[in-house]
Order: sequence, then structure tokens, then C-alpha cells
Amino acid sequence: ALYNASLPTEKGVDVDPFDYVIPSDVFPVLSYMAVRFFRPIPEADSVLSAYSTSPFSDEAVLADAIAQFQQSMTDMEDTVDTTEAGETYPNTFVKPSLLPWFSYI
Repeated sequence: ALYNASLPTEKGVDVDPFDYVIPSDVFPVLSYMAVRFFRPIPEADSVLSAYSTSPFSDEAVLADAIAQFQQSMTDMEDTVDTTEAGETYPNTFVKPSLLPWFSYI
């Protein structure tokens, strides 16, 4: 949503990015609404388990690529855990274990 200004219609115009961010007084309300729609994702449906089922697991030629991908996701999970461990309000939204690997409705 554009809160304070419409997008420029020509190139080279100076744009204040804060014209396009959510107002501070609205942030708590929208955060609350987002939390109400949160549903935990089963580990089998998270990015950590991506490509571990058929038809992907049936293709021998994909085995190395899938193993590399899953190792990268595990490394990312560990990195997020390590870097956010000491934070008062840790940002864990990008943890692969919390992200679906398909449209999860």
C-alpha cells in the first residue's frame, strides 16, 4: 500500500523511501493481524525437507544436487540460530524450518 505518496511516473525523480513504508501507528495492528494467520508448518513440509519425496527422490541424477541444497538449508538454519541467539527480539522468519517449500494455504 502506498501510504503517503504515489509512485513517480518518470525516471530521475528523488524518492523518499519513507513515503512508502507503513506508518508507525499502524504497524502494531498489522503485525497482530499477521500473527493471527500464522500456522506452524510441519517439518515434512518445510524447506528443510524439500525435494525429499517422489518424483525428485526417484531421480538418481538429482541426488547430489538435492543433497547440496538440503545441506545449504541446514547451514542456513544453523547460521540464523547462531546469529540471532543473543538478540532480544530474534529475527527467525527466514529459517528454512519455518518456510514452506510450496504454497501452503
